[in-house]
Amino acid sequence: MSAISITMRGIIADKTPIEQTKFGTRMKLTILVGYGEEQENYYQVEIKKDAITAIATTLTLGTEVIASCNLRGVKYTKKTDGSTAYFTAVECWKMEPIAGSAQPSAPAAALFEGPTSQNPFPQNTADTPF
Repeated sequence: MSAISITMRGIIADKTPIEQTKFGTRMKLTILVGYGEEQENYYQVEIKKDAITAIATTLTLGTEVIASCNLRGVKYTKKTDGSTAYFTAVECWKMEPIAGSAQPSAPAAALFEGPTSQNPFPQNTADTPF
C-alpha cells in the first residue's frame, strides 16, 4: 500500500489515552500548526505500535515538534446500506521536539490548560468563503 509522506511543524495541543482496538494498539495526538496566526490549523495524527513509546510517552502538551507522517486513504463499502465511503488517516511515525522547546512557553502552556472543547476559532468567521 502506497502512502503520501508529509512533514509538519506545530505544537502538541492534545493527547488521547493509549487504547487497544480491533486495529491494534494506538493513540492520537492533535498538532496545532500556525499558533497565533489568523487561521490556526489542527491535525489529529494517529500513532501505532512501537512508535507510541518512542513518541507519545516522551512529549508533553505544548511542546513544539516536527512530525513526519503518512497520509493513507481507504475506500470501503458500508455494511448498513452498501454505499461507498472513504476513510483518511494521518499516521505519524516520527516526531522530534524542536531544539529549545522541551518546555512550553508560558503563553503556549496556557493554551492547553482546561477543557479542550473550546472553540478553536474565536474570531468572526462570517466572511469565510466556504
